[in-house]
Amino acid sequence: MVLHLFINKKIKNILLLYMNIDFYSKYIKYKNKYLLLKNNIILNDENNIILNDENNISIGGGKKKLKLKTYLFADIEKEIEEEFTKLLDSKGWIRKDINKFPEYVDLFYSRNYKFYYNQLNNIKDYSKIYDIKSNIKSFFWRDNTYKRGKDVVINKYQLYKNMKKYFPEIAEKHIAKTFNILGKDKDMYKDGVYIIRPVGKDIGAGEGIEYVINKKEFDAVVNKYKSSNKYKKIIASEYIKPLLLYEKKKFHIRVHMLFLNNKGKITWSTNLNGTARYAKLNFINDDYHNLEIHDTHAKSTTRFIYFPEDFNFKKKNKEKIISQIELILSKVAEIIKTHLKCYTESKNCFEVFGIDFMIKKDFTVVLIEINDNYGFHNENKNEYDTEESRSIWRMYIKKFVKWIYENGIEPVYK
Repeated sequence: MVLHLFINKKIKNILLLYMNIDFYSKYIKYKNKYLLLKNNIILNDENNIILNDENNISIGGGKKKLKLKTYLFADIEKEIEEEFTKLLDSKGWIRKDINKFPEYVDLFYSRNYKFYYNQLNNIKDYSKIYDIKSNIKSFFWRDNTYKRGKDVVINKYQLYKNMKKYFPEIAEKHIAKTFNILGKDKDMYKDGVYIIRPVGKDIGAGEGIEYVINKKEFDAVVNKYKSSNKYKKIIASEYIKPLLLYEKKKFHIRVHMLFLNNKGKITWSTNLNGTARYAKLNFINDDYHNLEIHDTHAKSTTRFIYFPEDFNFKKKNKEKIISQIELILSKVAEIIKTHLKCYTESKNCFEVFGIDFMIKKDFTVVLIEINDNYGFHNENKNEYDTEESRSIWRMYIKKFVKWIYENGIEPVYK
């Protein structure tokens, strides 16, 4: 099907009214002029514009063609999705319907195929999503072992092993000592506080976390996991201390890193304008079995905290923190860059990682973990949910989305 539409300025308003078209709905930029797009029809008062089913615009009797970029989008972070679709629409991208299962889109955006569940009319069609080809996909390949590909750093145990192997000085100073309690290094336990947690496939955030403070408790946890066979790998990490606190609470900060595989060339970008998550209760150097004191999560964080602007650091301490983060992330890039592959149905791919740090009292930065999610979701209603705070948050999200577009999508089309 091919659509032809000629518009005369004198009848434009009548035609728009007749077609029930919102004049400000969407624009396509061509030769520094903006062409109005509505329901896959291009409207313009100077040219003969043709748009066919393949999203090609023919201008001036078909002599010139302008390819419209298409995309699919699904994200559990709805504010991200709203801002991203606004940005893509403003640049002339066309959003496709997942229920029509297009053979090809320029951008397949999601962090998990499951995020498309709510968009499907028939959940039984879910497997068809895997067949959609794309120019860019917003996540990297991984296998079922969760040891290769991006999991050389996403898997917390692999992260520690690889950092210790390739950059031992960074592992010694900037990562808590970690070992597998069910493996041959289980005897690495020394007196002190340890955090025990499962790692690997389908492990949720905060799942199975326990604290032990002596050898008796450690042995009890080991025996419990050996008898249950619920998890294949359980790790123990030394408790980090002494920690810097935020308003008397334990906290961690999250910054972001984006990697792009553009025709086999790996580039990366860091976004150190981060956020913070804190524990529910004030910190005390005791009662380690009370997770409300020692666990820092979104569910216990009831207001937006921005890093570094909401922290009253002296300039030299701020610079010390930032320089350490940059050093650590440069080593993360060295470890992961040769492992980032795209799925076969996509020519190019990128992914955004959320990276968590804690800060000691002497302003030494400690890498906690690397996540394949943004970590923006707040499970609580914001107790400071004012118009001003929401406005600041929306501006933060808008800048974050712009950073993703400029480093993960735009370079592919340059």
